[in-house]
Amino acid sequence: MLQSATSLSHLGEASAGIPFTSSTDKPPPLRQLLTYPVIISVVNFAYLEFLSSSHGALVPLFFAMPIEIGGLGFDPRRIGYILGVYRAITAVFMATYFSKIVRYLGERRTYILSMATFLLLWVLFPVMNLCARHYGISTSVWTVIVLWVVPTASTDMAYGSFRFFFLIQIVED
Repeated sequence: MLQSATSLSHLGEASAGIPFTSSTDKPPPLRQLLTYPVIISVVNFAYLEFLSSSHGALVPLFFAMPIEIGGLGFDPRRIGYILGVYRAITAVFMATYFSKIVRYLGERRTYILSMATFLLLWVLFPVMNLCARHYGISTSVWTVIVLWVVPTASTDMAYGSFRFFFLIQIVED
């Protein structure tokens, strides 16, 4: 049987170390919560989410558009295979290298590196299309797609390093 937090308030603290508050306690005002580190963290996360979402939305569109208007002209099945391989590589990359990279570079540098990788990704879209225009869908296009998959996998490190960095900011405040 589940017990409510008010019936457990005699215990003093929750198992996570957060004290229970009674219903008479007022939450802190918003101005007190919006400290400089919190604002910077929220802006950084918004920027990361904007870049990641726009990249994630444009990738299938780019792969599906005809070569003549700037895409690669792939069929949905091929796009699915490419995105599936990309996600599998991302999972393996994150499981094997993320913690080592964060230990070596630190949370902040890992986040900056991951965010800077988006620049490379945006440059590779026209390069893929130029290769497709000049050589057709050949080895050169697939080479650039592989070059696209590897840094794309590293952009997901920004989410993990941001969480570490944000938790450190909370603990320090």
